[in-house]
Amino acid sequence: MAASYYGHEKTVQVLLEHGANPNAQCHKGSTPLTYACAGAHLSIVRMLLQYGADPAIQSHDGLTPREIALGAQGHGHLQSELVSVLRATQLLRALPNEILNRVFAFLDIPALGAVAAVNRHWHQLANDSLLWRARCAQRGWVSSELELLYLTYGLNVWKVTYGQNCLLQNNWLHGRHRHAVVGLHTSEIFALSALGPRVATAQKDGVRIWDTDTNTLVAFFPTASPALSVAISDTHVYSGHADGSISLLTLADQTQQQVTTAHGMSVSCLSVDSRGLVSASFDSCFKTWSPRLETADSLLRIPAHQGDIFSLKIKNGTVITGSFDMVCKVWDRDTGANLAEFKGHTVSPFVLIACCLLLVC
Repeated sequence: MAASYYGHEKTVQVLLEHGANPNAQCHKGSTPLTYACAGAHLSIVRMLLQYGADPAIQSHDGLTPREIALGAQGHGHLQSELVSVLRATQLLRALPNEILNRVFAFLDIPALGAVAAVNRHWHQLANDSLLWRARCAQRGWVSSELELLYLTYGLNVWKVTYGQNCLLQNNWLHGRHRHAVVGLHTSEIFALSALGPRVATAQKDGVRIWDTDTNTLVAFFPTASPALSVAISDTHVYSGHADGSISLLTLADQTQQQVTTAHGMSVSCLSVDSRGLVSASFDSCFKTWSPRLETADSLLRIPAHQGDIFSLKIKNGTVITGSFDMVCKVWDRDTGANLAEFKGHTVSPFVLIACCLLLVC
């Protein structure tokens, strides 16, 4: 309250960013917005409104922030602007969500981003899944797979889909790509892994290794169970399968070795480095293995999440996992100790990229 009245803008900003209630009332029933209007601090008024301050709340003496602004002494040059801001905010807040959603549907992307920064209520409306689904439908970017994720798990995949497709389209239109058809695939590609010019693809009928310099097929390893995940190293290709098994494919002599009981459910993702392999599964666990899978037993087994693990990355002696439980976790690779958790996701993290000290998920 005092920070709003005396114009301490930085203090107000820090408090709001750390979750302070912009509609908290003192013993007189006044809110931070009331005190900011009394002190005629326009920038703080705008900030409080952006964080959801309600200009209709009355103090115990029946006065609203707008009426306080009208009565502010010695600030005549700011009174009209304060009143205009409060009046416009009250008018827009009175509109039903249905009308605001219709209005937002006509906005282009920069304008939608601008209104999302006005206040928390508008930010929620601007990120509404149905709004972004309609935009995807206009571009023909709605698929049965995305519908399944949305309807089954409640994932708001539409905004991410729209952004990714716009980026791809923009890169394509401006020639920021190299187009080459590498071989012929006979079934869906569930995953791929690249190292230098070689690319390994995981498919329903097996694993293929391609050379992107010559656009040729280097090797094909048929598998009894669909390959859902793949990881490539200098000497080997590892593939994870729907039946829970892991295959080790040696590039030099093109031989194949299999661990049939690697996981109790489908192996969803793999990651490899010089120390060995890490696998994760729909059984919510990850396991570490020696580079050549010398034994059928893993070096370490960690029950990591409460949901299916869909993303995995090895980085600097740690294992980073992302799950359908909407949590990313960092683990010590040797001991399996949980080092950190990231719980700020509103949809499940499907991809993890770890670079230096930056984690993007």
